[in-house]
Amino acid sequence: MVTANDVLRIARKELGYVEEYQNLTKYGRWYGMDGVPWCAMFVSYSFYQAGMPLQITTDKGFAYCPYGVDWF
Repeated sequence: MVTANDVLRIARKELGYVEEYQNLTKYGRWYGMDGVPWCAMFVSYSFYQAGMPLQITTDKGFAYCPYGVDWF
């Protein structure tokens, strides 16, 4: 069972990561929507990598913060 600590462990590994240029990130590439605001995709990425995909709007999670806020 995935715990909050599992998700936080994944997220902590990303500390210090910076976008390459104007919202170009590995999170956007992973999600399939690079070059757009990536905060929600980072949350989805962290949960997915921990083994608990948040299938909110896609199999990978969500890319729009209000969808995540509503779900949580």
